[in-house]
Amino acid sequence: MTSQPSIPTHVQRSGFTLIELVVVLIMLTVVVGLAAPRMMQTQRRELDVTVERIADLLSIAAYRDAIGGRNVAIRFDEESRTLHLLVRELGEGEWREDPMTPGVPLGNLHIEELTIGYAAPAGPDREAWQVAFPAAEPRPAILMMLQPDARNESLAWTIRLPAYATSAHVQRPGDPVPVGLDPIDLDRAGLEDVAW
Repeated sequence: MTSQPSIPTHVQRSGFTLIELVVVLIMLTVVVGLAAPRMMQTQRRELDVTVERIADLLSIAAYRDAIGGRNVAIRFDEESRTLHLLVRELGEGEWREDPMTPGVPLGNLHIEELTIGYAAPAGPDREAWQVAFPAAEPRPAILMMLQPDARNESLAWTIRLPAYATSAHVQRPGDPVPVGLDPIDLDRAGLEDVAW
């Protein structure tokens, strides 16, 4: 008796079938679709936190200027891209960083526009600048517009510190433009006899 070779009924293949690949691609698409918006929200929250820290720094400077006792200034360091609160004792000549208020690095933000009083320093994000709040004069109003480094025109935060206010106001992307934030000095406006 001779034995006949057996014919394999099932062939072993290595690799994936087309259906398996399609299923994996669909699963990856769903995972990416769910994760991408969350990552964008995380970036936006980080930018919001940085803007709030800048507004807090400006508010602290305004408050310290209002209570007196020291000269106060805000300085931007272009190398580290950090805003610092500076103090100087009355009668001293040298400014120093306030040890109680840490500097605020801009991170992924850049200063698109900066107005101090009625003047705008050239290249507010590319060169160092400093604004002092003189003790004998009214403090200048500060308006700072910040955008992400990616130059996303739809995302822009505006920080306003009116001349007589002690707290800065943040306008977030999509917020309506605020009306009436700046206090009115009735004496300067010639309305000292008008009841408020």
